[in-house]
Order: sequence, then structure tokens, then C-alpha cells
Amino acid sequence: MPQDGDEEEFQFYDGFVSGGRIYTVLTDIDLVYETEIENRDTINRRARPLLLGFRPVVGLTFQVRTMSFYSRIATFASRLMDPYWTVKLSLDNAATYREIVLRKGPSPEPFGNKTIAGARFKMTVAARELIAELPAIATGSAW
Repeated sequence: MPQDGDEEEFQFYDGFVSGGRIYTVLTDIDLVYETEIENRDTINRRARPLLLGFRPVVGLTFQVRTMSFYSRIATFASRLMDPYWTVKLSLDNAATYREIVLRKGPSPEPFGNKTIAGARFKMTVAARELIAELPAIATGSAW
């Protein structure tokens, strides 16, 4: 969402359908909780790590059947890089939204080494804020 203006919503889970064919689809979501630790030593040179929290990091893999539909992924990545936009992601059916930042931009892997056949794009995003505790997966919110 921009600082001043209308919200823009990207729903990649359902794909982009045109003429009965799906052209852009989110095929894989890899969720990892990176541990943020500050290593310290006491005056006696004993290790005393300080756990700062966990940062949810999400790898997203998209499949695009024609390169003309890549613009949707490019717009999403551009919003992540624009300081005037706030981008939030939900992985639990809109129960929890986290503000995210781009870690690694979309990189194409052409199908059969030919982009005319489509491509797979991988990108990585991370939550802006740390979380203090890992969520229990059984609660329905693993995010």
C-alpha cells in the first residue's frame, strides 16, 4: 500500500487466468525462521549469546507461461523496492499480515532453456520485524 493512495492487492495463489488458461501461478512457498543472535562474551570470556528473535523468511516460486505475464511479478518486486510502498504478506488465509522486504529479486529459469515456453521465477522476501516466539503450526498460523 502506498503512503498516500489506494491499496493494491496481489493474489498469486490463484494464478492469473486469461482465456481459460492459467498464466502465472505461485507453485512453491518455503518458510524458514532465521534466528537473529548477537554473540557476546562475559568478562571471563564465556560465551553469552543474546537471542534477538526470529525473522520469517519466505521463498516464493512462480511459474509464468508467457513472458508478457511476467509484469505482474515485476510490479510486485518493484513495490517491495519502492520506499513509498508498504507491502504486507499473509500466508494463513489473511489471519496474519506481516510487512515484508525484498531479500532476493525474481530471477528467471526458462523452461527448456527457452523463455518462449515460459519460465520459473524465484524470489525471497523477509518480514521487516522480528518475532519473539516461533508460532505453533497446529494453531493454524505458522506465519
